[in-house]
Amino acid sequence: MDISQFYIWVNLKRFFQKLTANTLNEGNLVTEPDIFLTTEKHRRPDIAYFTDTQLLNGKKSKIQIPAFVIEVISPSDNAIKVRKKVNEYLEGGVQVIWNVYPDDKTIDIYEISGKITSCRGNQMCSAEAAIPGFLISVDDILKVPEA
Repeated sequence: MDISQFYIWVNLKRFFQKLTANTLNEGNLVTEPDIFLTTEKHRRPDIAYFTDTQLLNGKKSKIQIPAFVIEVISPSDNAIKVRKKVNEYLEGGVQVIWNVYPDDKTIDIYEISGKITSCRGNQMCSAEAAIPGFLISVDDILKVPEA
């Protein structure tokens, strides 16, 4: 995720702060964390959700599998590599993966259950399989703030 895409992070962070203020969800959205799906498989998603317990347990064990990851896909990303990341996340135990395509205004959602959804416009994107209540529209995620 480069600086031209940071508005996506800001929109998601604001939504998540409102969600956690009104629910019992405990955890944090973290940008660019180093995650180890196994001792050999390392990834750095653009955004990942970790429970507070996982963040505290990170001191004891590097392997803390986030329940939810978000990758912001840029035009230069290779489709085969993007698919490989999704498969590695799912095999590693990530519950929900979002691939955000800002230029196409589309979000592809992959769930560990095998469900795949593609959202556009005012359609709601769900990460509820990982975080109860995490439901937000594509438009709200991709809304570019006014200067």
